Amino acid sequence: MVIMARPARANRQSVVDTTLTLRLTRQDRDLLEQLVQLRSSELSPEGLEATAAGYVRGLIRREAAAKSLRPRTQCA
Repeated sequence: MVIMARPARANRQSVVDTTLTLRLTRQDRDLLEQLVQLRSSELSPEGLEATAAGYVRGLIRREAAAKSLRPRTQCA
């Protein structure tokens, strides 16, 4: 029997099931960290925090929506 910390999501499309590994130069990693910090400062009034993974997911989703590969949504 598996004990879960929270109930399973009914919408399984939003469940993360793949890991992406990126090889970045130190400069690119520093730039990513700066971008995440800027995004975190934008989100902090709402009590939210950005992560590098969330930032990259957002980039993928915005680019896909711009290219009409997926619909534009507020959250996915």
